[in-house]
Amino acid sequence: MTRLAQPADAPVADDRADVVISGCEVLAEGFRRYERFHVIRGNENALRPIDVLRSGAAAAVLPVDLGRDEVVLLRQFRLAAHLANGNGNLVEIVAGHVELNEPARRDCAPRMRRGDRRGPGPAG
Repeated sequence: MTRLAQPADAPVADDRADVVISGCEVLAEGFRRYERFHVIRGNENALRPIDVLRSGAAAAVLPVDLGRDEVVLLRQFRLAAHLANGNGNLVEIVAGHVELNEPARRDCAPRMRRGDRRGPGPAG
């Protein structure tokens, strides 16, 4: 991972990536499309495979409690994280997939109200 030295008061924003994509292969088609891209980043010399799971539109919200001067986060169980390193209870922002023909705003509001307790792990 590349870390850029920036002043503390510099704005945080997305930036263009120096990358060349040389190809893509479809690994699986089903409920989600699973692809493998072959890329060279600007500071690397060799192709590197990067897998992508296409999951469609998503929405995220970062609620702020102005009275406490804090952001509101959830704790949710993620199996992939648990399998990777044993730390499956992740701290996350409110987010989720947007259903077909559904405004993103409508998807996030109920998740915030219920603490998104749909998952198998504790929330909050």
